Amino acid sequence: MTELRKRRLLRFGTKGLGCLGAFALICGGVAAPAMAVDVPGSSDATIVLSLENAPADASGWSLGEQMHYVVRLTNTGDRTYGFAPTASNLSGYENCKWRQAPANQLFECPGLITHTVTQEDVERGSFEPSITYTRYSQNDYKGTATELPAATMTAQKVRTIAYPAAKGFKPFDADPSLKADLGDLSKIALSVSKQYNIRIPALAIASNGDLLASYDKRPINGGANGGDAPNANSIMQRRSTDGGKTWGDETVIAQGATSPQRKGYSDPSYVVDHNTGAIFNFHAYSQTAGFAVNDPAYTYTADGAIDEANEHTMNVAVSTSTDNGHTWKSTVITDQLLRDAAKRYDLRACFMTSGAGTQKMQEPNKGRLLNQITCGVNGDLTKVIAGSVYSDDDGATWHLGELTTTTTADGEWRFDENKVVELSDGRLLMNSRTWEKSAGGYRIQAISEDGGEHWSDYRSTAPYLRDPGNNAQIIRAYPNARPGTLRSKVLLFSNTNDQGDRIHGTISMSVDDGATWPYSKEFRAEGTGYTTMAVQPDGRIGLLMEPDGGGWMNIGYTSFTMRWLQDDLVTELKMAPQKRAEATVGERVSIPLGIEHDDPALADTAKFEGLPAGLSYDEDTQSIVGVPTGDIDAETEHNVTVTITEADDGTGMPREATASFVLTLKPAPKQPGQPSQPAEDDKSGATKPGDAGSAASGKPVASAKDSTQSSARTPKGGYTGLASTGAASAWMTIASLMLAMSGAAALAFIGDASRRRAQR
Repeated sequence: MTELRKRRLLRFGTKGLGCLGAFALICGGVAAPAMAVDVPGSSDATIVLSLENAPADASGWSLGEQMHYVVRLTNTGDRTYGFAPTASNLSGYENCKWRQAPANQLFECPGLITHTVTQEDVERGSFEPSITYTRYSQNDYKGTATELPAATMTAQKVRTIAYPAAKGFKPFDADPSLKADLGDLSKIALSVSKQYNIRIPALAIASNGDLLASYDKRPINGGANGGDAPNANSIMQRRSTDGGKTWGDETVIAQGATSPQRKGYSDPSYVVDHNTGAIFNFHAYSQTAGFAVNDPAYTYTADGAIDEANEHTMNVAVSTSTDNGHTWKSTVITDQLLRDAAKRYDLRACFMTSGAGTQKMQEPNKGRLLNQITCGVNGDLTKVIAGSVYSDDDGATWHLGELTTTTTADGEWRFDENKVVELSDGRLLMNSRTWEKSAGGYRIQAISEDGGEHWSDYRSTAPYLRDPGNNAQIIRAYPNARPGTLRSKVLLFSNTNDQGDRIHGTISMSVDDGATWPYSKEFRAEGTGYTTMAVQPDGRIGLLMEPDGGGWMNIGYTSFTMRWLQDDLVTELKMAPQKRAEATVGERVSIPLGIEHDDPALADTAKFEGLPAGLSYDEDTQSIVGVPTGDIDAETEHNVTVTITEADDGTGMPREATASFVLTLKPAPKQPGQPSQPAEDDKSGATKPGDAGSAASGKPVASAKDSTQSSARTPKGGYTGLASTGAASAWMTIASLMLAMSGAAALAFIGDASRRRAQR
């Protein structure tokens, strides 16, 4: 044994290399014995496999968690050899090799090799990593090849966790009462130079209120240099249990691999079933071919099914979770969706659009789950079409609706990654990016009357929603709002509002079911990339984006409120009456309350404080109307507070406005010959200003029905509860005088006066 080897063993122990580096938490290994080679010289080598990270729980690893390994190889011989791995139960090990490793040098391969805990590991209770290397006697993996003993380490304990089952729940509505706020940007997933890229955000809310963020992890050595399919990408997920303030450890939904055959999973999109609480994560599953590279094609087996195992098939895969996104089961549904459509449309490849799908909340097809798909046609890369994938049985089976056409009487249409949202009347609106920035730099859209089975009414969104050819997101702000109400028509759209680059991240709002988009606000001036949104349980809107690399890299999270987008929300009730108003006892009055954004589909209820008797709220004119009553001999001031409340619109969030003003009430004009008011010591019992129950006391005064503070519903179409007018009282006085006249004269006077009053 050489002196160098003795010194190494004294340093690292007799069982191989120990922990090297601050992040090597668990170490072990097997020292390879000396091997005979085709040239003279010592050929000892030491290979150590170590774990770089620890489980989230000290009791062991759980399903979906990912272990990160490092290989350290020391050529302890006296000459240069080549080393390459030939077998392993780990992922990403293939490029952990050295074409020429000089003697007495240590080589490391950190961060590239992983293992995601599987259901088989859970059932077995552990996972034992292993990697086998072959030593080559010449550089560039040539010469005599000698397989070295496998390097292993202590088996990792895997624990079983029983997560609570998901439950059905109502989708969450934005909260319009929250003050204007845009949260700070936090980057929740970052690329690592020369190891992997991070791209493609998806966002969902689980039935327990957790936020789930999903994205691609794209290894640089995955076959396409860390790019789109067919790279050996994995679908990852992080979870927030506190509304996006903090995020838990990264877990795996679908694990990519480079051997024995390359497979990758890309472009995640969530769909949540509010009937059951189940969550679906759709993604592309590729092997050799991508959407437009390496000859993608659909081939068929003898029984007419699409051959999902063919390496040139770009598959559609879906992972399903019934425990709020903790564990997942994956299936491939390419044949289920495309067996007939692939031939009918002459398709070369399809993939699900990343971000989020939706669920219909009303008829037709109430409860239908929807996610969007993008397909390419053979022979023409510019011919890209779109459609909906839907399920009417809570995700047990999935179907493909009619795909869009590229030519109509209105022009040429080049769809691409697209999203869908349900409108207030139950129709679906498809909003799509265009292939190669066509449509003049704007988004395009289409309408479905039957839940995504057919599409029509293609049109550009111009002059709204500029777009550089980028994925975006469209959602309802108030999915529980009843059809026809103001809130039910509010849509939110996130994209990069630029016709050239993926910059100017912007939120736009429509209040008319997407017909116009007059309200928008920029949340980020720099590169933004893909975006996606979801309404959170706290009433904020969560937003994911790609904030780096000019808008092509990493995942960032922020959230905003509706009043950040528009502080004076045009869908929310407000009231601003004039600060002072006047009225006279016995004379009709109408005092406008300055109500704005009233929902005509909802009935109003009015509450008053300090309102003089004889006055009430008229819903049709949105004014205080009537004839004030009372026996006062001087002006009095009334501090009036009015609260208008509209009926619930299905969101459970009140539509209410409160305002105050000062009403000066003047006494009725004195008639000729009318006696003066009683003196202070008058014992007649007449109510004086300031008496209990009077308007001037500042206490609530009701309508004719009740003199206490109350809720007074006024039906549309007229006035109710108005007191007798002063003019009527005067008429009765004149009639009494007439009784003193002689027979015929009195009757003639009364008859003539009656006819004149009737003619008025």
